[in-house]
Amino acid sequence: MAPSIWRIGLLLLAFQAKRILSTVVHGDEWQVEEHAHKRVQVVAILPGPHKTGTSTFQSELSAKFRAHHPALANWSWPVPSPEIWNKHLKDNKSSYPFAFAKGHALLASRLMGQVDIFPQIPLEPVLQAYRETLQQDWEAGKNLILAAEHLDALASEFLPSSTAGWELQQQHANNYTQTGSQLLWKRIQDILPSHPTIQRKIIGGVFYRDSKTDHLISLCHQIDRNGDTRLSDCILSDHKFKNYHYWLNGLKLAQVLQENNVDEVYILNTAGLERANNQSPGILSSLDLVVACEMMQVPCHRTALGQWHLQGDPITTTHRRVEPDRLNVQQSHGLERIDLNQTTLQSIDQILKEYDCQVAEKYLNQERTTIRYLYFEAPFVRECSRWMTQQLEPVFLPVVDRVQSIVFDAVYGHMWDEL
Repeated sequence: MAPSIWRIGLLLLAFQAKRILSTVVHGDEWQVEEHAHKRVQVVAILPGPHKTGTSTFQSELSAKFRAHHPALANWSWPVPSPEIWNKHLKDNKSSYPFAFAKGHALLASRLMGQVDIFPQIPLEPVLQAYRETLQQDWEAGKNLILAAEHLDALASEFLPSSTAGWELQQQHANNYTQTGSQLLWKRIQDILPSHPTIQRKIIGGVFYRDSKTDHLISLCHQIDRNGDTRLSDCILSDHKFKNYHYWLNGLKLAQVLQENNVDEVYILNTAGLERANNQSPGILSSLDLVVACEMMQVPCHRTALGQWHLQGDPITTTHRRVEPDRLNVQQSHGLERIDLNQTTLQSIDQILKEYDCQVAEKYLNQERTTIRYLYFEAPFVRECSRWMTQQLEPVFLPVVDRVQSIVFDAVYGHMWDEL
């Protein structure tokens, strides 16, 4: 006897219910299977901070890309082609060489809404040119690297007009629920490529100088290129020190990347790398090689003493540009340039390291962290035990105020005693 319409209807309902139940129970497995059919490509973002060797790293690694080094065949250092540049900036063809300046400085400045850097080049067409370039390289199967120390503004606790640009300031003023850092990260995400058959993995790389006073001296040396301002004057100047406070805040950069679900975040201690290099005089693992071999994981070889070189390259000596520190600034500009004594400098160093330790303990050294420390002699939190005198919420601007207070007392305190 043929089945009744009612019976067929019941069977169809039962079948549909089973499919719905299967989707609910095994939904995650379906997601995993979907990802299993996608190829994984990587975007590496290296946002600095300033005065940690970033310029040398960018120059040396981008040169290897321009030379089409075979170890980097699966990666792209994206720069718009002349055709793409002329398509979006047809009235600024002569400005094309600026696309190669200082890593991805032009792109970073436009992501920040900044127009005082390369002011002759309009903002939105630059973003359009880079967006098309990134997408083109992505669909060609390339991993991407974006490197610009100007992106260290991600660690800023405010974005002053002198460094952030009017447009981002306006967005911040009109949106009280987001910080400037969050808005900048959103603009970075907006320019990243996507494709339905590609699973995107983002890694971040942050450089770290463990002598905080040397990093501070570098900051002041960079801001005041004429060399006629004393260290104390730089620190006490809000325009110079406070406005650029995020240059010193590499661990906050790492924290921001982790909070925005970057898959892996590497923190590279440049002093630790220097110590490792000193074990093998004349043969150096330069920053660009460490980034390529340990972060990007391109084909590399490592010597018995731990020095990296790209696959196919001979082991050679590498020139390393030295960042400004107390010793070489004094040699270049005289003792009067650094007018704070060793006791004051040590107090500043301790305050800044206490802050770093608070960030590391509260945000970076958790059980399910994505942080990877490179060239730290011990897990960062263990090194912190001697610095942490009090538990504070890790906010950097109050730390800047404390440093300024110490310097003010050191320079002008005797005047108050005489009154």
